[in-house]
Amino acid sequence: MKHIKLLLVFLTLCSISYSQETKTSKIIIFRRDNYYASGVNIAVNLNDKLVEKIQNSSYREFIVPADSSYVISLQNYKKQAHKFVAKADSVYAFEVQIEKNAFTYYPVLSPRDLYFAEQSIANYKLFNLDQPMPSTKLKHRFGLLFNAGGGFSSVDIFIATNGEESSISTGGGVGLKLSAGKEVNKWLEIGGDIGFQISSLSPVLKDAQTDFTRKYITIYPSVIKSFGRFNTTKIRIGVGPSYFFDNKMVVDLTKVSFGQKATWKYENSIGVQSFFMIDFLSRKNYSANMGINYYSVSYKYKSTDGAYFPIDSRLINSDGSGVDFVFGFSYLF
Repeated sequence: MKHIKLLLVFLTLCSISYSQETKTSKIIIFRRDNYYASGVNIAVNLNDKLVEKIQNSSYREFIVPADSSYVISLQNYKKQAHKFVAKADSVYAFEVQIEKNAFTYYPVLSPRDLYFAEQSIANYKLFNLDQPMPSTKLKHRFGLLFNAGGGFSSVDIFIATNGEESSISTGGGVGLKLSAGKEVNKWLEIGGDIGFQISSLSPVLKDAQTDFTRKYITIYPSVIKSFGRFNTTKIRIGVGPSYFFDNKMVVDLTKVSFGQKATWKYENSIGVQSFFMIDFLSRKNYSANMGINYYSVSYKYKSTDGAYFPIDSRLINSDGSGVDFVFGFSYLF
């Protein structure tokens, strides 16, 4: 009999302990996709404590003790606070919306029923902020990058009637390139670029035009490092050889009386490029890219197709080194 009483007491204590452990509630915060302020994360407070910076098209679930009082609000918008007592095994859903007036936007926090919240999460395919970003698991990239910059050396090639000198550099200018890479591990990526760049007279002249164009292929290893809550910010630092080809300078004086057009061809060259890039990964399979690119290369004059030919030694053996600002987008797979 004594053993039976002890067993009953043990079972009762276990039942009480189990009951206490399971007394919880769930809070769901979600934000549907919205064009306005899509890049701004809205801070959400629970009992005056920051619990999440809710992103566009995302949601977050919290398990909290039941039979407790809670106040949920948006940081800096505490007038919209909602106070409630969480009952055991209940779910409380709140939606963060972006409203817009004539001058600006502002966030609004609204209570929702569970069915509406679940349908919004499913139909809008909202991202669970408790899960790792899918894009961080993708190891390949292919992107289109634009670049603009300046060369380290320039040559005065024309003098206008007002005495103003117009120069050209075989470095810098504007261009675009296709860029691809594969992550070998979390620290190393092997990549390559193929691009085109053009630099022109500065300042631009009305009756004369000169452009220097070149194409290039670069292969490089780069060190990578990921940052941020979901590792969605990635830094790449790399260096590698570049092969520059189809290098030519077009001198066009056809708008001047008796003027002609000539194309100066330069030999293919091998140089070096290095870069510092920052990748901002989206929740899906693309990223925004920006950074700085340095290159060191020289061009040697080969032949001319036309009536003119270079005289200045800086155009015969030209320094095409420079620094560019780079920005663009990449597809991740």
